[in-house]
Amino acid sequence: MKKIHLEGGVLALLPLLPLLPVLSACDDAPEEVVPEAIFLSASATTEETDEACAETEALLLGVRDSVEAAERADEAAEDIQYAIFRIRALAVRSGTEAVSSTDRSRLQARFETWSDQIDRVANTARFGDTYLADGSSTGLVTDVGEDTPIEVPLALLVATALGVDPGSIQVETSHGARSALSDLAAAELAVVEHREALDDALYSLYAYTERLHGELRSCDIAAARQIVTRCDGSRDPDAVRATGDAIVLRALAHDIDDAQRLVDRADGLTEHTAELIARMATNAEAAAAETDDEARRRNQAEYLALDEEITRGANTGEFGRIQIGDGTNSVLSMQLTDSAEGVVDAYLGDLRATALGIDSGSIYMEDADAAGDARPIIQDATNQVDAMRADYAAARDVLGLYADRVRSDQQDCGD
Repeated sequence: MKKIHLEGGVLALLPLLPLLPVLSACDDAPEEVVPEAIFLSASATTEETDEACAETEALLLGVRDSVEAAERADEAAEDIQYAIFRIRALAVRSGTEAVSSTDRSRLQARFETWSDQIDRVANTARFGDTYLADGSSTGLVTDVGEDTPIEVPLALLVATALGVDPGSIQVETSHGARSALSDLAAAELAVVEHREALDDALYSLYAYTERLHGELRSCDIAAARQIVTRCDGSRDPDAVRATGDAIVLRALAHDIDDAQRLVDRADGLTEHTAELIARMATNAEAAAAETDDEARRRNQAEYLALDEEITRGANTGEFGRIQIGDGTNSVLSMQLTDSAEGVVDAYLGDLRATALGIDSGSIYMEDADAAGDARPIIQDATNQVDAMRADYAAARDVLGLYADRVRSDQQDCGD
């Protein structure tokens, strides 16, 4: 595990701050205190530069929207992939000769529930006015200036299009269930390939976001330098200071926004894990009270599916290229100012089932006594995840205070 240290654009500007106050007594400022390198004529500011920086900021806003849309599309595809996985598990169970016709009828009903869930996700996932999985749009094109546009692919992921609706497959008979397996494998492959295409688009968007951040930092540094003139009395020193502060505050506001989005993403993943652990607890309660061997075997299979979903989420959870759920990174340290008080730490927990001690290799549900013994272990995992969420809530509160302070300072600066 390692500690990840994030630095925002504000840090690139901090070295300028000690230089600005010396202009408050311009006539008396010793020349050696203010390096000649920052004394640029106001004529260095050009309309072309200002327009280019404004265009860069507009591009960044557009790219951020595309990133959020792509992330939401991937979350929808992930939910649909999981539903197909659950349907496949039902088909495998129904395909065994030992299952009774009554149980197959129940499996068919559960299959139809998961098929309806696929349609619900596909028909409601959206970003703004754009639906992301119902086939109404084939993609979102992101303008990246003079470079080739980046397209976020969108697909039709309703159950009928994937061939996983009740009209296409049946699990109410062993023959129908076995026949459905190839169709389900094809549907899952289609969703996986779509998610890979989304991942490629996200990678390009993340890379372009970093590039635009770099360009904006250059714009801010250039602007901070351009407002500083020679000590000829032609500028109000207080105005110089206020303008410099506004530039720094604008950069800081961007950094806090990114930090808040990261904490929200990590907390969302942890919340989902907590929901799955709660289902594990319910499963253990049922298994401990169950007397039928076949029913306990079903409990074990369901527990295995929950274990796999928890670990899959932990291994794929990320913000940009930062892993936030698999224990790779232990602490995310967000440097918001150059002082020790300006550091906000978020402790990233390991959400894999093995790390929480609730994997199917550690917990057994086919024996009533073992299922009963599992309950305190699952409760301990619940406590661990609750503690992680409390840490994220604390980090969110601190970031909120910083955001409020920056907004207040921006108003004071007139930015």
